[in-house]
Amino acid sequence: MSVKSDLALIDSPSALKTAAKSIKESHWIAFDLEADSLHSYPERVCLIQIGSQSGQYLIDTITLKDLEPLISAIKSKELIIHGCDYDLKLLAKQFEFTPKKIFDTKEAARLIGMRQFGLAALTKEYLGVELEKSGQKANWSQRPLKPALIEYAQKDVLYLHELFNILGEKLKALGRYHWQEQTCERLIKIFSKVDQPDPDLVWRIKGAQKLNRLGLAVLKNIWSWREEEALRLNRPPFFVLPHKKVIEIAEGASNRDNYQQLIPKRFPANRKSSLAAVVQEAVQSSVSSRPKRILNSRKRNNAPSVDKVHTFEELRNHRDKLAEELDLDPTVIASRSDLEIIASNWADGSQKVMPWQWELLSKLGPSRKS
Repeated sequence: MSVKSDLALIDSPSALKTAAKSIKESHWIAFDLEADSLHSYPERVCLIQIGSQSGQYLIDTITLKDLEPLISAIKSKELIIHGCDYDLKLLAKQFEFTPKKIFDTKEAARLIGMRQFGLAALTKEYLGVELEKSGQKANWSQRPLKPALIEYAQKDVLYLHELFNILGEKLKALGRYHWQEQTCERLIKIFSKVDQPDPDLVWRIKGAQKLNRLGLAVLKNIWSWREEEALRLNRPPFFVLPHKKVIEIAEGASNRDNYQQLIPKRFPANRKSSLAAVVQEAVQSSVSSRPKRILNSRKRNNAPSVDKVHTFEELRNHRDKLAEELDLDPTVIASRSDLEIIASNWADGSQKVMPWQWELLSKLGPSRKS
């Protein structure tokens, strides 16, 4: 398979319609996207890459606002993707699209026992191809795209169908293809769900737990101010003010220190004054209106019983032994949190993990299933 660095972007409705017709007729679809989360806010999909029997397509999602022809072409297809979580989230959030079926080559690699399962590791292992990583932090919203970035984008889908065939055969040989199907079904369910953020939690960034109620009021105001600035500047919030500095100013203001000295000197005068104003507003707020601290829910009196701890240890030991026999990373069979839940309530176990995982775990049969 060859790479065409001069491949033109599909950036007109007529070109998209023509491409979509060919894509729809293909028996397989390799899929990837490039988004801009480092240079834009909110993040946005900038490019969709499609590989198919009829060829490769780079779809400019910045210029094209209506992707209905493409969505219609792929909605009933199985999409071959590597590391689907980010892609599924953005597809659901920006285009309200959820694939019917996927084959995630990353998950397939894990299920056959691979410990290195990045796309570059897989193409090197099975195809003898070394992929460049130079485009991972590129600004994909810039136009025109440089030939090097076009080549990088193409390669993200260029080898997916070959990997699909190789990994699929290995899964079948091991009797694990149904593991892959269940895993991909679960990934679609998890990552295609667009959750609305909790307004009382979304602003509680790392470090908030050490602040008192006044500090939390200041933090909440700064967070809202930073969001507005980020949207105005079309830059990620950390570009406006890093998390560490947000906490530092909130902590200083809550201790009645001169927080003005903590505001970055690089700020223009109007930004300094607007930030100072929201901090001062929080400082002058009534005690009753300030956010409450959230206590750690893991209290000592909720510690698991000796019996549950013993059941967990049995489960973990059996899981690790089985993982060694199957040549798998133990967490592929069940994570630590999965085991803790099962140990606490065996009856809920089958609802927590996938059927293939439960089939393995239930056969382990610890001596206590209470």
